[in-house]
Amino acid sequence: MTEGRRRRRMTVVREVMSTDLIKVQPSTMTIEAVAAMSKAGVGSVLVIEDDALLGIFTERDVLRAFDRMLDGGFRHLPVIDGDTLVGIVSMRDLARSISKA
Repeated sequence: MTEGRRRRRMTVVREVMSTDLIKVQPSTMTIEAVAAMSKAGVGSVLVIEDDALLGIFTERDVLRAFDRMLDGGFRHLPVIDGDTLVGIVSMRDLARSISKA
């Protein structure tokens, strides 16, 4: 086989993945998750509960919430957990969290 026709070995995920995982609990406040991303210099955190991966929270999730508020003309959004009102997110909260990212 000539030099140009040799097959290159394919890179596998294990060779490029990061093992320094940034994790948060589902109950972590958004601003705390954004602060964790900022401190680690990453664009996402893994949402973990009892060693089980529940999801991933990204910078884009924060921006998407901001876009929804702008599109709807809302300056404040209530935060509901099940049937319980647990808080409120304002445009200022989101802008502050984005600026820290």
